[in-house]
Amino acid sequence: MRLLLLCAAVLSLATSAFDADAAAKQASAFAPGVATYDDVVASLGPPSSETAAPDGSRSVIYVSVRSHVKAVTFVPIVGLFVGGAQSTTSTTNFTFGPDGRLLQSTNSASTIDCSTSVVLSVGGGCVKGGRGPAP
Repeated sequence: MRLLLLCAAVLSLATSAFDADAAAKQASAFAPGVATYDDVVASLGPPSSETAAPDGSRSVIYVSVRSHVKAVTFVPIVGLFVGGAQSTTSTTNFTFGPDGRLLQSTNSASTIDCSTSVVLSVGGGCVKGGRGPAP
């Protein structure tokens, strides 16, 4: 039992060190009309997705996901009632003109909380942004 609790605590600490929205935090540093595609990629690394248009413009997207399993999930029997996981997704989209200069950047984020509770699972235990059952 102690070993399970220790493992759960280590997992909890390990997942909390990840920064889920680094691109979103740095997006404000890139000025539209000044920053270029090369500036963004040099600072943030390769994008998660890239789309090029026939006119030479392009859009790049950086996506990061942080998932955290509740430590109590690993406790026998108790985990069935109060365990679960939470996931936070952050997306930053950069749009560049044909000249390679930044036109705009947008950010979005969402949180999904999934409970393994036997009582809540009957109603679809995942809650998006804390607003009710996920569709």
